[in-house]
Amino acid sequence: MTAICTLVIPARRNSKRVPSKNVSLFAGKPLVEWSLALWSHFQGEVDLLVSTDDSRVMNLAAAYPAARFLFRPTELSGDSVTLDELSSFLVKTERIATNYFALAQCTCPLISLATARMLLEVMKTSHAVSIVAAVKEHGFLWSRGGDKPVASPLFDERVNTQFSQRCILRESGAFTATRIEHLLHSGSRFDDHPLLVEIPREESLDIDDGLDWRIGQAIQGRRDLVFVAICNASVGTGHVHRCLEIATWFADLPQQFLVYQADGVEQPMLFAQHREYAVIDRLNLQDIRNSVVVLDVLDVEAEVVARLQASGNIVFVFESRTLTTANFTFNSLYKPRPDEGTHLSVAHGPCCAVSASYIRPLENRFQFREDVRVVVVFFGGTDPSRLRQRVVPLIDTLFVGIEIHVFSNGICAAGETVSPAGNRVIERPTGPEFYGVVAGADLFVGSAGQTMMQVAHIGVPAVIIAHSPREQDHVVDEVVSCITYVGCADSQGDGDIVESIRTAATRRRRQEMSDCCSSFSLSGGNVFVAATMRKIIEERHWSDCSQAVQSPAPFRKCAV
Repeated sequence: MTAICTLVIPARRNSKRVPSKNVSLFAGKPLVEWSLALWSHFQGEVDLLVSTDDSRVMNLAAAYPAARFLFRPTELSGDSVTLDELSSFLVKTERIATNYFALAQCTCPLISLATARMLLEVMKTSHAVSIVAAVKEHGFLWSRGGDKPVASPLFDERVNTQFSQRCILRESGAFTATRIEHLLHSGSRFDDHPLLVEIPREESLDIDDGLDWRIGQAIQGRRDLVFVAICNASVGTGHVHRCLEIATWFADLPQQFLVYQADGVEQPMLFAQHREYAVIDRLNLQDIRNSVVVLDVLDVEAEVVARLQASGNIVFVFESRTLTTANFTFNSLYKPRPDEGTHLSVAHGPCCAVSASYIRPLENRFQFREDVRVVVVFFGGTDPSRLRQRVVPLIDTLFVGIEIHVFSNGICAAGETVSPAGNRVIERPTGPEFYGVVAGADLFVGSAGQTMMQVAHIGVPAVIIAHSPREQDHVVDEVVSCITYVGCADSQGDGDIVESIRTAATRRRRQEMSDCCSSFSLSGGNVFVAATMRKIIEERHWSDCSQAVQSPAPFRKCAV
């Protein structure tokens, strides 16, 4: 791949208003690293250079293989040296084979990946001699020259700004690009008609003094909450429901939903919540920066987590058997491996199970009856093994004159039939009323997963059949005594299933399971997960902000 441009990050040692500004911690890492991390994403498209006279900057740049540094001569490191002079020097002394020479100021740390990609795309498609990042100005602006007392308006008429016909753009200083031949001949990065490319106002901040620093910290400290939930025909919709519940705890944060691998699912359940969401096929999350990311996608790769954290994100992972550097991992449905048993950032078991608000009050609501009168059947939101169609007829052969409530994911139409054995078979979509029906049942038949734990929380005896070997791992020690586990669907014949249900339906076995359920609870799960997430988010925010203000006069002498 031929590089689009040679991009230089200027980072000299001297800084008058904020000493050692470029290496001071800003939102958790040295200021210059925000630009290094951003433009390193475009290795191959950008020939990345760092121009500095500061050995500390060189050491930081050494951690980014995509970047190489150039030691800036003393005569080009003074306050009076212009960026045009530095640019001309670099173009003349370095072997530059690209069409464009670009400068990206490390004092503009809020530029996003999306904006950087847009600027590169402009260079690819434009024939402009010079390209300048700019931001739109609002309000009634005036211009006054020198010491003259009279100012001239930069607006045509005094109207509300939304009705103004004039667009005023201000150079942001964040990014400029110039064709090499123009810079060589003119010594200037600008021609008479530069192409001004508008960037988001929030990203245009150029840190020049302590006030800018505080504003930048406040912007970087405001974290969006991004949910990435897997939802497909084989996994089901439970991960989406968990994210929806967590979202209710953080109503104070802006939220975004990404549904991963949503194939074979007609209703990913977000419609019912009136949530806007995007469907993604790959965990290509490069545009997410400085956010709180909840990855509920199963066994997320360690490098995905590391890449997100390198972009300033706090990362929480749910149901993953892969060890990562996530800020915290919650595995309610998986046993710990030997090498992660003492890992401080991983929690296991019911203590970190997330349940909907209407489930917790149903704890131990089960009322034992001598005979089985109501059976509830639910094999997840998508039922990949089609167990519903297989098991309901088998239940019908075991009982006479009972109610069989069969729940689906809402795609099938609700209805009621009477079986040849005289059983009422009631089909209905899942919803908040589902667990109320479960609480009034005498036996639950379903798959292994979050619902299994929630049924045990209510205290209802259960027969569990796993859809797959992976789902079989959900039958953790804490819940195994509360249920009758049959095995994996593909390894159990109809006779095995019938016999397991027959045994589980006996008075003695149901009483045993119900007694075990009395000591099983999910009540603390939501509290633990919410408190852990909130604590990490707040500690990360305040520690990030405080590291730049450790001294009594923080913007005169910043910590390095």
